[in-house]
Amino acid sequence: MLERVDDLIPPLELDNGHHVVFLDATPVFPEEARTVKEHGLDALFEVWDEDPLSDLNRELPVPLCA
Repeated sequence: MLERVDDLIPPLELDNGHHVVFLDATPVFPEEARTVKEHGLDALFEVWDEDPLSDLNRELPVPLCA
């Protein structure tokens, strides 16, 4: 689950002073989860920078295919 970095769906301010933040659920391949476990979340973001997320039917990112 990742917090959005844009304002496509802005936080919802509630009358009681609390707010709701909408998150993106991003399915990951086992290789992506292993990358996070072994090298941290920033390493996965670097992979995604090279091979951006495009849709839910995406293939394994090229940098992780080797």
